[in-house]
Amino acid sequence: MKKQIYTFLLLILCASFAQAKGKWKIYNSVLDTSYVKHQGSLNYKLAIPIGAVAIGTGFALDHTIHVNDSDHYQKEKAIAYLGDIKLLGPAAVTMALTGWAIKDEKLALTGQKSMEAMVGAAAVSALLKNSFNRARPYTQEGPNSYYFFNRKGQDYRSLPSGHATLAFAFFTPLAENYSRWIYLVPAAVAVQRAVVKQHWPSDVIVGSIIGWGMGYFIAHKKTRRLGFSENGLCIYL
Repeated sequence: MKKQIYTFLLLILCASFAQAKGKWKIYNSVLDTSYVKHQGSLNYKLAIPIGAVAIGTGFALDHTIHVNDSDHYQKEKAIAYLGDIKLLGPAAVTMALTGWAIKDEKLALTGQKSMEAMVGAAAVSALLKNSFNRARPYTQEGPNSYYFFNRKGQDYRSLPSGHATLAFAFFTPLAENYSRWIYLVPAAVAVQRAVVKQHWPSDVIVGSIIGWGMGYFIAHKKTRRLGFSENGLCIYL
């Protein structure tokens, strides 16, 4: 039931964006992203050391986490659904289709970019999870418990956090195209994953960086794949 509620809320959010921004100008029947204004460019020289410090801080914080037997049974919080591919996947598709239906190119492009970012981020996350095979906090094996390239199940797929990765991948194009206050949503998802001891702090920080990095790159790269003509949606490969 909670998933249906969040899906409904995201649909309302999509519709609100479309109505608030209005219909965007069509250029030569092909989507031209040059008129889509983003929130500003990234200072990569500053972002890289900040990311490195954040990851280092996360691994340091791992050793301050105390886990007991009851942590394995902590109930998932509702906010976790906003990092679930079962919700975010359909939401991204809905954004793209809604934008196409009402000819709101910005909304359609944002949905498309969210989909692309999630695919890329999920691939990186899956590769790292299956490489490190890090034990989750509730296993009580400690933050230094890794079983490299040894498939041991979900209890040993802690690094990075998949929910944090997907949440940032999905919401970053939205934040860059509409409002950076939206970043509060994936940040809340990431924090919640550490609070309920599903992940170590470093897991959620690494996952957040992967998702944000992929989402930011996709959000700011130029694309002409999706566009509108008088007859409707056009796909240009």
